[in-house]
Amino acid sequence: SASLREFGDEVLIVRNETPRGPAAARNQGVSAMDADLVAFLDDDDRWLAGKIKTCLAGFLTHPDAVMVFHQVAFDWDRNGNPPSMSLVENPVARMLHRQPPHLDGVMVPRHVHQSVLFDESFRASEDLDYLLRIASSGPVIELGSTLAVHGARPDHPSAISMESRIAGRRQFRDKHAALFDRKAQAYFDLRIGHQYRRSGQRRSASASFLRSLLRDPLWVPPWKGLLGLTLSDRRVQQIARAARRR
Repeated sequence: SASLREFGDEVLIVRNETPRGPAAARNQGVSAMDADLVAFLDDDDRWLAGKIKTCLAGFLTHPDAVMVFHQVAFDWDRNGNPPSMSLVENPVARMLHRQPPHLDGVMVPRHVHQSVLFDESFRASEDLDYLLRIASSGPVIELGSTLAVHGARPDHPSAISMESRIAGRRQFRDKHAALFDRKAQAYFDLRIGHQYRRSGQRRSASASFLRSLLRDPLWVPPWKGLLGLTLSDRRVQQIARAARRR
C-alpha cells in the first residue's frame, strides 16, 4: 500500500480485517468506486501501455457492449498480437468452448457489474461464473491486442489450492448445466484433466481426458493431455512454450 500513496486521492485502499475471498473482495472494491467503467488487476499482474484507451475505444465503437476484453500474456512467455476488434458472434459459446478471458483483460460498465456481481458462494472459478453471466446479457467485444501480463509463474504456486480450483469448476458446471452442450462439456473435462494432472492425480486426469475424447474424438487437445501424462510437468511447459512461439 505504501507504493500507492504517491497517487494520493486517485487510489482508494479498502481493507478487511480477515480475508473474504476474491468474489467478495471484487464486489466490495467496485461498490466503493463511482466510475462508469470497471477493470480488474490482480496483485501479481500488470497492465500494458494503452490498455485503458484501447478498451474505451471498444465501448465507443459499440456503446451497447456489456464487456470488452483483450489478450493477457504470461510474463515468462510473452507474444504480441496484432491489434483488432471484433463483435463476438456467440458470447456464451465463446466462454464455454474456449479459454475465457482473464479478468485482467476485462472491462465492463459499472451498471452491468452491479446487475451481475460475483457470486460469493464460489471460492474459485468465480470469474468464470461472472464472465458467463455477463456474456449472457448482451454484446461482447474481443480485442486482439495483448494489453496485460499475468505475472504468476509455474514454479510459484497459487494461493488457491488445486482442490479448490477443481471444486470451483464443478460448481460452475453444475450451476450452468443447462448451457453445457457437448462441446462445452468436452472443454470442461479437458480443463479438469489438466488440473488433476497438475495436482499429481494422473489417474483422474486420464479419466477426464478420455471423457473429453468420448465427447469429441477428433479434438486434438485431449490427445495432447493424455500424451502429457507420460511427461514431466516441466517438459509439458517447455513444449507448450515452444508451440506458442511458432
